[in-house]
Amino acid sequence: MKKISIIKIVCVIALLLGIHRCTSYKKLAPHIFLVKENTSFLNQTLTIGQPLVVEGKRGSQYYGYIYVNGEKKEGYISSRNVIAYVFDESFEKEITSFPDSYKQPLRFLHTLYPEWSYVPLSTSLDFNDTASIFQSKSLIDTDDESMIASPDIIEGQTWCRVSLNASRYFLDPRSGLNAYHALMFEKLTYNPSETLQEGKRMLEGTEMSGIEPQSKKDWAELYRHSAEVNNISMSLLITRAIQEQSGGGLGLRGGHARNNPQGPLFYNIYNIGANTSDQDGIDFAAVRNWDTREKSILYGSKYLADNYITKGQDSLYLQKFDVHNNNPGHHYYMSNIRAPYSEAKNMLRGYISNNIDHAKRILEIPIYSNMPVSNPYPISSDIKYSGTIIKEPYNTYQIADTYKNLTENVDYISIDYPTYRHIVGLNNYYGSCDIPK
Repeated sequence: MKKISIIKIVCVIALLLGIHRCTSYKKLAPHIFLVKENTSFLNQTLTIGQPLVVEGKRGSQYYGYIYVNGEKKEGYISSRNVIAYVFDESFEKEITSFPDSYKQPLRFLHTLYPEWSYVPLSTSLDFNDTASIFQSKSLIDTDDESMIASPDIIEGQTWCRVSLNASRYFLDPRSGLNAYHALMFEKLTYNPSETLQEGKRMLEGTEMSGIEPQSKKDWAELYRHSAEVNNISMSLLITRAIQEQSGGGLGLRGGHARNNPQGPLFYNIYNIGANTSDQDGIDFAAVRNWDTREKSILYGSKYLADNYITKGQDSLYLQKFDVHNNNPGHHYYMSNIRAPYSEAKNMLRGYISNNIDHAKRILEIPIYSNMPVSNPYPISSDIKYSGTIIKEPYNTYQIADTYKNLTENVDYISIDYPTYRHIVGLNNYYGSCDIPK
């Protein structure tokens, strides 16, 4: 009896400690899984949408790998945190008009969010010419020499002119074709399904949570009303305000007009017209007599709707990169080249927290002429791999032509179908979904 009791105790302790030896390991055919929510993997965070190769399972844990700066990283991840990538033949009709290099990221997005739909915005613009235009008109808050054209400070204490490679990377729509950033392409007219309660949750933890002290109205109500009367997305207004006023910016605190430093305070929640400094934004507000935060939100929303949304710049991407009318660099909202990316992340967080990320959404994605095969992130040591698993960031191939000379499950994953093999690249490769057997 004592022997049996001891054995039972040992097994219970093993279970409590999470020892996997009692659960058999099952080898699986290598397959792509996508991260459903930010999760830890080998002491680093994988963001939503990150693909990894799974080749085994033990209990509720998948065993898989990714490449980080050329090094293979292997480990376990909970099955609750990933979803299997499934190739949807019917979806191919929707993305026929996109170049091949757009298609695999779109397929990943479709697996995560099958409710979203995608339309191409064809431009007649040369990609490199357009990147040069925005390089001369964009700033970035870093001193990394790979990201800046020179160390000269243009604005504030950290904002420098972007490098040409950085301009190419952020302009390239494929850089944003992952779950974390794809909402930069969402069309942003008014969405009646967005509720007041959702607005409140998006503002939680910010300086705009609760009651706005001047109007005595709820901050969320100010944004919800402004969205409705101006036919503009409430999520856009809230994320734009958070982006521009995090840390209590001058547009939120209020400031005096440059020509009347003792005069009344003016507010510019969205920092409209703040081309080189917050003070420019205050002067913009002063001319329009935005002497309350409520006016700033309401009339600032109208300004955004009238000057951007109804003019064809109805996405975060197009408000930075005004390529909708083939005359770029003349009507862009912000100089911060990373703004569409950070605002898209804020918008996704808001959607997820309000359980509306699976609502129907239309994403309009620009296409340029003479696009390079890829535009890698300028800082090669940084992990910027949310759309693909990269082994060698600067080696790019088209799988349709070269996959036979590559190593399966190292360079690409092959998923068998009755008459063809679907190829998924692991190293920034892209290629055909229809490789005849």
